[in-house]
Amino acid sequence: MKILIFEWGGGSYTYRDIVNELCRRGVSYRTISYTFRNKNEDEFFVSRFGRILDEERFDAVFSVNYFPLVSECANARGVRYIAWCYDNPMDVPDIERTLGNEVNSVYMFDRLQVEGYQKKGFTNVKHLPLAVDVSRLSAIPFDPEYRSQISFVGTFYDSAIDIYRAGMNDLCREYVDTVCNAQRGVYGKYIIDEYMADEVISEINAAFAASDNPAVRSMSVSLERMKFVMAADVTRFERILLLEMLGRRYDVQVYSREQPEAATHIRLMGTCNYYDEMPKVFKGSDINMNITLKCIQSGIPQRALDIMGAGGFLLTNYQPELEEHFEDGKSLAVFNSFEEAVDKADYYMKHEAERERIADAGRMIVEKHYSYSQAMGVLLDGGADDCR
Repeated sequence: MKILIFEWGGGSYTYRDIVNELCRRGVSYRTISYTFRNKNEDEFFVSRFGRILDEERFDAVFSVNYFPLVSECANARGVRYIAWCYDNPMDVPDIERTLGNEVNSVYMFDRLQVEGYQKKGFTNVKHLPLAVDVSRLSAIPFDPEYRSQISFVGTFYDSAIDIYRAGMNDLCREYVDTVCNAQRGVYGKYIIDEYMADEVISEINAAFAASDNPAVRSMSVSLERMKFVMAADVTRFERILLLEMLGRRYDVQVYSREQPEAATHIRLMGTCNYYDEMPKVFKGSDINMNITLKCIQSGIPQRALDIMGAGGFLLTNYQPELEEHFEDGKSLAVFNSFEEAVDKADYYMKHEAERERIADAGRMIVEKHYSYSQAMGVLLDGGADDCR
């Protein structure tokens, strides 16, 4: 079997683990890297990528995340296109225009997102959780340089919501603020999706158009974009608040590109390399925090699997799909509120042996149910692993 891999920009976090699994399976591949200025229109890319498909025979095209132009090139030649997405939602304007292309097999890790697309008729969108290479992570040694009580690896999502809020009228601004405030600290229910609709976006865009400010009059926002910036704003609030609450009690080290001014009780450590340094953070931390991006409605984020796959102890907010293989207090620790997160951090900081037992159990479950071997079998065979 021969696969043409499309790699966006500098590459995805999971690219190396994916190609390692392809090599283990004896699958040959060629990788093309490119960065779009416009994900829906790029004549140069279409010409060059199409020429490669014409000149060589490939059994399938593969990418981490979904790209319309890759789909269009494959569709024009009848070559199967496999996309395995770890972004949720996908940052693809007008995604539904190409999502139903006949050659597409698009796998997403959030079951509720998949159900939403399937209800719209996109039967080629399927559910597949993300994966971890536990054997690779196990080979990375503990490093005392990364020792900490509590750690968090992730972004603070410097949302563009304030730009949009400034152009809204009072009624729209109050509505958006009310929905965001209602979503804060709520897990297992995506309020933003429930209360933001096309009618609200029409009102917001009408307010932009009626503005006295020429810059505001030129603005417009789609429903998906507005929901994302609201979710990002809520996530930023939750991450800063919870980490600050924990930072008043413990040494909390945060690995992130951003340095939010509101964060005064945590230690900002800069970024860490995904393959080599991040596993050392997870191994060296008594407690590893996962605070999920709010628009991930049901799925297990990559970071949560990375933590457990490295043998780290995970304290995470509730996500519905965690219940399929993990149990609170047995293979991870789950919180449903800020207060419960602090209480559980207090408890597990005092019970080292219990933390270690839970971390070991979590690692074994990830190795059994969330391996690249299992996932790649589903992707290449064209099935859907929804038995998880």
